[in-house]
Amino acid sequence: MNQKNNKTKNKNINLNHEEKTSIPLLVLFFVCFGLAIWITYFIINKFLKVEEQNKQQARIVQQQKIDEYRKNQSLQKQENKNNQTEKVIQNDKNSIRLDRGVYSDNFYDVKYAVDLYYKDHEFTKNLEPFFNILPKIVLPNNDKIYEFEIKGMLSEYGNFTYIIYKRTHILEYDNQVIQELNKLKSIKFREQSKDVHFNLTVTNQYKLIR
Repeated sequence: MNQKNNKTKNKNINLNHEEKTSIPLLVLFFVCFGLAIWITYFIINKFLKVEEQNKQQARIVQQQKIDEYRKNQSLQKQENKNNQTEKVIQNDKNSIRLDRGVYSDNFYDVKYAVDLYYKDHEFTKNLEPFFNILPKIVLPNNDKIYEFEIKGMLSEYGNFTYIIYKRTHILEYDNQVIQELNKLKSIKFREQSKDVHFNLTVTNQYKLIR
């Protein structure tokens, strides 16, 4: 009887011990489970943040590329505009070439050189209207080189005559040059020390003196 009671008592003690042991284990399980959930959440959240940062960086890089492209396009348009403006400016004036030596679109740039070349101060002064008028004739807007050439003569008494050697074959422009030459032909220039024969070419080939 006593042995049976002892067995029952021991059994109850074991059950109580197992119950007491299982409670901390259960708590530990829930703690580990909660910790696992938190770590998982932390890792996922960290991954999402990194992914968002990568996307943001990719958007920034893409925007920089777009901005750079637009900037290049804008610079290209500006460059094209400047080139067109430069072309218009270049075509805004032509030059006069004298005897294939002295040339300019400005009389005062070549006045001294003309004086040395022709050795006639009065003739040099008589050339000024040619430089003031002929280079201002509006040129055709193209990239071709063209020349209108005459053999001119200013006499001792201030009379101008000319013979056309070469035309540009642009009718409107040629007619304007001839019209201006005829106006100059009607002018009484100042008297010179002698008759001076000269070749005069109106051309878009030269922009600077010499």
